[in-house]
Amino acid sequence: MLCLVLTGIAECADPSLVAWYRFDGDALDSSGNDLHGTEMGDPTYEAGVFGQAISLDGDGDYVDCGLAPEFDITDFITFTYWIKVVAFDKPWNTVLSRGDDSWRSSRANENNFMEAAVSGTTGDWTYAITPVDDEQWHHIGWVYDGTMNYLYVGLAEKALFCFSLCDQ
Repeated sequence: MLCLVLTGIAECADPSLVAWYRFDGDALDSSGNDLHGTEMGDPTYEAGVFGQAISLDGDGDYVDCGLAPEFDITDFITFTYWIKVVAFDKPWNTVLSRGDDSWRSSRANENNFMEAAVSGTTGDWTYAITPVDDEQWHHIGWVYDGTMNYLYVGLAEKALFCFSLCDQ
């Protein structure tokens, strides 16, 4: 069983912010860009690190954020999210994705840690070997600066080659 629980963060007024999903009882975009998500399956909400968090049980639950051109980021990109994994249930469990030929953050194949990839821009991917399937909250950060990927788990850089969703 996979249970990914994502949660929001404190207020941010960065003009380069593309989308911000606080998951405080809904999948609305709080960035002001109206890139609202649609809940699929039967996700629930529970206490998160900040406010509420969406809980996805691994049985058809996800949030579809659509195909807006704002997500077609190919140069500089940053993602951050909180994740709490009860158990992974299949290879490449995806947390965030524009698709396999673009950017994504997911379980690294059948391992218990995360990967980040920008295969649609450079073909680069990286793995953070810190396990995240321990029912604890982990802050994941991923940055692609146009040349390199950087992946962070917690406050420490865990791997070169990393992503809240900002187009810089």
